[in-house]
Amino acid sequence: VGRPIGEVLGINPRKNAGICPLCSDQQEVFEGPIEIFADCSYLVSTTRLTQELEADAQTIHVLVNIRERLEAERRYRDLFDSIQEGAFFCSPSGKMIGANPALARMLGYGSQQELLQANLFEDLVPQATQRGMLLEELSKADSLRNHEATLRKKDGNVLEALLHVAAVREPGGSLVQYRG
Repeated sequence: VGRPIGEVLGINPRKNAGICPLCSDQQEVFEGPIEIFADCSYLVSTTRLTQELEADAQTIHVLVNIRERLEAERRYRDLFDSIQEGAFFCSPSGKMIGANPALARMLGYGSQQELLQANLFEDLVPQATQRGMLLEELSKADSLRNHEATLRKKDGNVLEALLHVAAVREPGGSLVQYRG
């Protein structure tokens, strides 16, 4: 707090006096993640201040080291992509938001991207009665474990599966997504 940017970033003040690497000659305000060193990533928020009587603007950069958060996200993504069980995220209407490679393989899709074009409730759970029961049970319990379901593969064949699905809600209670 209150330290010059050169000191925070470890820049030689004699060599680069008065030069801010986040401002340089840019007229636009820089915001967002930036990797300044190989071992540090920062989330940057920039505010420009001008005083009424002075034409010179001052700039304040707030840097938050997010290296640990990015590493945790990378580890989670590696785990999600490498498990052998099928895993997915979908919207309340069933639109696939995310799926791992194992689920794409099980259902006969060529890639995760191809599977993301499918709708869980319309394309993958073919029987309307089964789909209705699944949604009704989720509305009551917010979580299902060992729910037997018949899924439709891309080629039209069926796959008998045990579903573990959880409803994810905002603090106010509105449904955000299903995860399974």
